[in-house]
Amino acid sequence: MQDGKNLFFPEEAFAGQEWHVDESLHLLDGMNAIDKVVVIGVHSGDRMAEYTKPGYEAYGRSVVEEILPVARERLRLIGGPGETGVMGSSL
Repeated sequence: MQDGKNLFFPEEAFAGQEWHVDESLHLLDGMNAIDKVVVIGVHSGDRMAEYTKPGYEAYGRSVVEEILPVARERLRLIGGPGETGVMGSSL
């Protein structure tokens, strides 16, 4: 998920509002409404520079070529593109 600081760190989140992703996933899992998921929060240094042109090209390559391979190596992730998603807000 983009904007990783908004995932779990209210003191760093935009407007002091974290997204409560962990609590939401825990609730949905408890209801058997979703399969288990792994959320990887990507903390941006400068979201405008990273998520807009021309920075988004390097950022996208970083996610695909650096972050995802390390995640697959260190975590027990299954599947490929059909089981992988990218999420965030606004940009």
